[in-house]
Amino acid sequence: MLKMRVEMHLRMNVGPSADVRSTTPAGTARTTAIHDAVRATLEHMRTQLAATDSPLGLYPAIATLPERQFDVIILQYVLGYPC
Repeated sequence: MLKMRVEMHLRMNVGPSADVRSTTPAGTARTTAIHDAVRATLEHMRTQLAATDSPLGLYPAIATLPERQFDVIILQYVLGYPC
């Protein structure tokens, strides 16, 4: 869901280049670049959470979740996306 949202955002905010073609890479390369950027951002968030102190150890525990569960927690509770 996050990856789809980022790609939709990029499509809506891309302007033409000097030769009037789209400035985005085509097909698979674009999708891979988007997924890599999203993954890097989420991994950075994971690192920040792991280093954050909390009285109950909540943030470090969130940082240890598997990838999909971590994504859901970030999407719903940090970014405010509904279920």
